[in-house]
Amino acid sequence: MSLDRAETARLRAVDMLRRFGRDDDADRFQEMDASEYLEHKGIEPNPTSKLRSYMATQTSTKAELESILDEVTEILEDAFDPTISREAMAQKVSDALDLLSDEDGDEDGTDEADEADDEPGE
Repeated sequence: MSLDRAETARLRAVDMLRRFGRDDDADRFQEMDASEYLEHKGIEPNPTSKLRSYMATQTSTKAELESILDEVTEILEDAFDPTISREAMAQKVSDALDLLSDEDGDEDGTDEADEADDEPGE
């Protein structure tokens, strides 16, 4: 995930946590910079990726878009599990928003899988 995307995700997380009344957690995320946010999530900064280069030359097919929608639907269904914490729910919603707004495929959680799928054809 690029630092720009991390900053966007961090700000979304702060907003979401505040809306859920988790001001202490929101303050903690507010004090982080994008690098610290990635470290907190256990993600290494990746300003460029093979997938980004590949996706820049591709257009999304109907099947690819349907796959993204299916993944977003699954993430959001998981978010409404009454046994998870508010923070976990907020993170799942943030992940779904990241996936939807991710025009060039550089989304945490899918890069490794997508790049693995792409490597044999490279």
